[in-house]
Amino acid sequence: MVGAGFDWGWQLYCTEWAEAYQLTFPIIDDSANTLVNTLGIPTVPFNIIIDQNRVVQHASYGFNATLIANKIDSLLTALELLATSPVDTEPRSLQPAAVFLASPYPNPFNPVTTISYSLPEAAVARLEVVDLSGRTVATLMKGWQESGSHQLIWEARNMASGAYIIRLISDGSTSSRIVILAK
Repeated sequence: MVGAGFDWGWQLYCTEWAEAYQLTFPIIDDSANTLVNTLGIPTVPFNIIIDQNRVVQHASYGFNATLIANKIDSLLTALELLATSPVDTEPRSLQPAAVFLASPYPNPFNPVTTISYSLPEAAVARLEVVDLSGRTVATLMKGWQESGSHQLIWEARNMASGAYIIRLISDGSTSSRIVILAK
């Protein structure tokens, strides 16, 4: 298991994700874009989970795990070159410890952003957009959700430019993030 980021923001995202899942893994500074150059794709996931059988179990932000799996040898070689500690090959549970709302990406955005969230157990959940006056302006998801990681895309074409709060509510827990819509 490894996290990779080319600047402090993406490295912070790796840290947030690790804390949500109560996992420890190396977070690599990829300022030189070694992974992008090795994989030959314009951007790479910031969190990659490879199990002990060399199977990609997770790649953040909806990256195609099959595409990455087809380049697994190149990926592992690049990670070995970058890493200062070995890649964790122990099987782990991928259940989050608590309700977790990741930082939307991109942020600021125009007019589309990806929102990733995780639930520790199956529950009724609601993901809503709130303006700075506290008024709910959109409900992005409402209903029963399985435990684990989820992702959706918010298209805010009909919204005014400005700051909004993305709020995830589930089982009495709330997690919020601020996003900036810049048209």
